[in-house]
Amino acid sequence: MFEALMYPDNENRTKRVTDLGSDCVHSSNALLNQKVLLESAMAKVNESFKNAFGSVGKPVQFERLDLTKAWYVSAAPGIASIIGSALVDRVFMQTFARAQLEAGKITAEELGSVFKAPKWFNIRRFGSSMGAALVISLVFEAAIDAVNGALVRDKMQQAIKDMSTPRFQLKRAEMVNDVLIAVLTGMAAAYDTQVRFLKKMALSDDVKNSMLETFTEEFIIEAQNKIAEINDEAVIAALAQIDSTRGSWLNEDGKPDTSLVLHKTDSPDVVKI
Repeated sequence: MFEALMYPDNENRTKRVTDLGSDCVHSSNALLNQKVLLESAMAKVNESFKNAFGSVGKPVQFERLDLTKAWYVSAAPGIASIIGSALVDRVFMQTFARAQLEAGKITAEELGSVFKAPKWFNIRRFGSSMGAALVISLVFEAAIDAVNGALVRDKMQQAIKDMSTPRFQLKRAEMVNDVLIAVLTGMAAAYDTQVRFLKKMALSDDVKNSMLETFTEEFIIEAQNKIAEINDEAVIAALAQIDSTRGSWLNEDGKPDTSLVLHKTDSPDVVKI
């Protein structure tokens, strides 16, 4: 009773740490599914691209794209232009790292470094159970006496600040992947539509080929613009909407590190095969 009166916001702090942890787990798990969807979408684009240009007698030379140091795909010409940016490079590395954790190739701590998460936050441990388990772990590992309200306050305040960056990094990766999957899926469907349209036109193969190349260039520019829309402000707005929907307590939230800089501890070992 006394501790509750002296530190009335400790309950709010505990709930906020749980909210942030839940968001991280949700986005982290989304990355697993998105890796599969990305590979499938790229394969569909390749097939549609091959069919489209094959219909006008033009052979296609596919490119080998290294999405990370150990994750590569075969891609139709132009795909590299869509995904070739510091932002997408970072997201692919993060997505691959999440899959590597699932495969047992890296540790939860190594994955945490990719998203700049505090060492006490173990995504694998909290992947199936959140809520009190997360907070109990934090309290235990930080050697906090649970009845000492001042220490609980201090540790929870720090935890809230520490969790702001991994939540942002994970949400950004999730959002970028969603756009990429939608763009690639749309591109495959658009090529299929173009082929059906061109088959009805009494034009030479050279003219049709030129039309397909123009279409490809325009689609690439449109795709690049859509990816560019996933900037810091867009991610922060998406997270704010989540917080607003559940009525989150935001009084002590920290400012996330939104940088794309790859630090020495971020990635060297996440590409182990």
